[in-house]
Amino acid sequence: MKLNKIMKLNSNMYNFVISKIVICILLFSQTSFAKPPKVFISDLETLGEFSEIQNFPNKMFEGTNNATFKQKAATAGKKMSYYFITKKKSLEKYPHNMMKAMGYFEVYYMQTLEDKKFNLARFKDDDYNSNDIKNINTLLSLNKARKSMREAVGLTLDDSAEEAINRFWLMNEYLSKGKVKTIQTDTKFSKKKKTTTELRSDIKGLKNIIEKRIENRVDSKDFKKEINNYLRNIKKKSKSLRKDDLKNIKLSNSNKEENIIDTQQLQRAIKAIDIDILQEIYSDNSQYQNDSNLKKIINLIDLADYSLSKINLYYPKKYVSDLSKVDMSFLEENELKVINEISKSSKINKNIKNKQLLNTLYNLQNNEFDASAFISKLNNNDIITEEVSINFKSLADMQNWSQEEWAQSYTNEIPKEIIDDEGNVIEELSMVNIEDIKAQLALSEFQKLSNEFADIAEELKDNNFDFQDIIDSSSFSISLDKYDKFYMTFGYNDFNEYVTAWNTSWDRDYSRDELVNLINEPQNAELSFAIDAVNADGLGFDAGSLASSIGMELADVATTVANAVAADVAVDLEAVSKGLGYSSFADAVSDYNATYGTNYSESEAKEALGM
Repeated sequence: MKLNKIMKLNSNMYNFVISKIVICILLFSQTSFAKPPKVFISDLETLGEFSEIQNFPNKMFEGTNNATFKQKAATAGKKMSYYFITKKKSLEKYPHNMMKAMGYFEVYYMQTLEDKKFNLARFKDDDYNSNDIKNINTLLSLNKARKSMREAVGLTLDDSAEEAINRFWLMNEYLSKGKVKTIQTDTKFSKKKKTTTELRSDIKGLKNIIEKRIENRVDSKDFKKEINNYLRNIKKKSKSLRKDDLKNIKLSNSNKEENIIDTQQLQRAIKAIDIDILQEIYSDNSQYQNDSNLKKIINLIDLADYSLSKINLYYPKKYVSDLSKVDMSFLEENELKVINEISKSSKINKNIKNKQLLNTLYNLQNNEFDASAFISKLNNNDIITEEVSINFKSLADMQNWSQEEWAQSYTNEIPKEIIDDEGNVIEELSMVNIEDIKAQLALSEFQKLSNEFADIAEELKDNNFDFQDIIDSSSFSISLDKYDKFYMTFGYNDFNEYVTAWNTSWDRDYSRDELVNLINEPQNAELSFAIDAVNADGLGFDAGSLASSIGMELADVATTVANAVAADVAVDLEAVSKGLGYSSFADAVSDYNATYGTNYSESEAKEALGM
């Protein structure tokens, strides 16, 4: 049975069991392979090692049955299930609970790593079975979710579990101080938003299975089956989303309130996403049988997901958590520093995602898809796409661009005045100055792409594309200097002063330009991203906007995590039941029957869960 049908047939049964099952076995995953995807030894490198976590925030584990780490892990599983599943709909209203759930996830993951150590050991010894592969796939899915959650607060998989938990708990305390406002909205908007979220989930699932095919993890039979399922769902939800059933009202961008569109503009943008991108994805199933097409489809999926995320910003929110008036005095100095670091890292993450988007657009433009024309359709309906800073053309065209054409390709607005820290106008920019700056920005962005993405670098090399030749042949009336701005935040008067200090520290004799080139080398990408982020947004801490700048839309985080975790994970009811304190799944069913006065057999309970 389909899960939605099961829910209608027996909501009590479903709610009872699902509220107990931890996030690693979410049942709404649409991926169900005949056999688990292949696992490679390199997959295990990022899983980490089991280490019993010693220190926890106050009030994280209260009450009885939390003496041992294993008991804490069992509690963490229940708490995680409660927030992510049972109370999922309330996360938009109470976003701090999501942070709690992420903290509990760290504990649960660590125990799961310990529980599956024998599966890992057998695989490393090349003496494994299908059950080992299933369990390792579970771990890989959990780890994918762990990575996603950590990135939201500026951490990586290399950071300790204790540090991650403390950050999540600190964010929980901070976000809990927000004043929640309830807003009356048309239920049709809620349905549209739900459909949009589900559609994004489907296209991400499609991308996941394509990537597994490219990596030779799934056979052609399973691949074809999953592709057909996803395409059918994408077509259905896209058709539903296109229904023009909304009254024409003004809609405000939740990230930029001054950006207002009407419902008709929103529908035209949705129609463009379907006609230009989604139909190209779902209209021809045969294109998936040619492996050479798959990378282009992934780029289309990424563009579709980006576009739908923009659409989501215009749906009225039911709840708004206002953090603008939060008194920060409850935070200790080190805690305030951590929150500031989270804010800065989110800007860096945003910058990284923007670069990935530009890479996607470039690849599509050079693969017979006019991405620039599509972005223009969104812009013509006042859908803001500030992340798209360059309108790419094919490489053949760009090779012959003049300085003026490079300037025209830069889409973002720039200030017409140079202002000091006190608000005084230092210099007014002429139109020539502005055009020169835009040309430099476009060239700089494209050069960074070539530094960060090997395929672009190789293509430019093969075509003898030389940035320096373009720069040397240009006569700029004004030059940019984001480096001054960045290093001034660390107490230097300008970048030149930092160059001198750096040379002294490292006993070098680098010129300013040489150090700039060093900063822009691939191994220093994080520093380069940080400089760009400061140049664009500044380094200051903005308490009021932190909730929306942590790298994800809070209202959608639970769904994002759920999809990441649920991919390829088979439900092991026996293991889950034991983890919840039952001796077997049969005992869990008996407990349910006793609680609700039902008479389900073990097989009937499994059927009710869609198994």
